[in-house]
Amino acid sequence: MWITYEHALEELAENWGQKYGYAIKSWKSNWDNLTHFFGYPLEIRKVIYTTNVIESFNSTLRKYTRNRLVFPSDDAVLKAVYMAIDRISRK
Repeated sequence: MWITYEHALEELAENWGQKYGYAIKSWKSNWDNLTHFFGYPLEIRKVIYTTNVIESFNSTLRKYTRNRLVFPSDDAVLKAVYMAIDRISRK
């Protein structure tokens, strides 16, 4: 039995609509744009997923290091980045 994307979205809304109503509403209102993504081959979608993860990581890392305008030494930079990566990886 083949399940269409629209049917899967409706099942998602039934199961998770109470908890994630805003996200599902956004998916429904942007459905035409989202379905273009599913038209890409799996290999391309994996690259897109990976890129999003990397961008998210870099964005979070910048949040931790943005507050420090000047580092006293290279070791201080390494320690700050290490600590930020540790916090990010825990999440």
